[in-house]
Amino acid sequence: MRSLLGDTILSVRNFVTQAARRALGAVGISALPLKGPRFGLDVFRDLKTFAPEHRFDVVLDVGANVGDFSVAAVAAFPSARIWAVEPIGSTFRQLEKRVGRWQQINPVHCAMGAADGELTIRLQDVSQHNSLLLEAERQPASGGPAPAKFETVRITSLDAFGRAHGVETVDLLKLDVEGYEREVIAGAGETLDRTAFVLCEAGLFASKHIHVPFETVAKLLWGKGFTLVAAYNMFYYFDNLPDGYGDVLFVNRSVCQLQRK
Repeated sequence: MRSLLGDTILSVRNFVTQAARRALGAVGISALPLKGPRFGLDVFRDLKTFAPEHRFDVVLDVGANVGDFSVAAVAAFPSARIWAVEPIGSTFRQLEKRVGRWQQINPVHCAMGAADGELTIRLQDVSQHNSLLLEAERQPASGGPAPAKFETVRITSLDAFGRAHGVETVDLLKLDVEGYEREVIAGAGETLDRTAFVLCEAGLFASKHIHVPFETVAKLLWGKGFTLVAAYNMFYYFDNLPDGYGDVLFVNRSVCQLQRK
């Protein structure tokens, strides 16, 4: 009798909960449980909550732009050493100015790729859209639209960077390099073996332009022993050519074990 009553109460509670979520969802409000793991709301909260015993001493912000992620990282992990990597000169100068007040943040003026080298790219009007995939194709000297702007950027690999700067382990590697993630991962074989978490931008559709598809990113990191944990900041374009992207978090369980709260 008690078991039947308990099952009935549980069924009613679940029905009411689901009905409330559907009603709130109809007006654009997401209802989430207060108990149990809730990955995907805030990456820094998740890392501190579900990896409470892991020391976040080194953060690599690859594709730092003007430093938003680095600033958030230093707020979450005040004792961490943070490397903010940005290849575009004008953006790097903004980055230096932005993070100058924090001794923990080290701006680095270069790009990350599969190997050391240089690449000339076409600059975009919006700094967040600059990508090493957009190699320069020089326009004619006369006629046509206004001439594009170009910049030659220096490239190194994460493995070479780590050796040069004495980075033995990485607690959080963030990659947001507008489609160049495959090349960065290719140059990070040694580094990834000693990396606890990777937060990487990925696309939602295999056939769409600049973002590396999630499947590609996942296979590369799965091959290095990483496990998918959560997705953040998912964005979808509602147009004739569907596209979307977001940030996906992976954990290297040989380096860090998550704890259920």
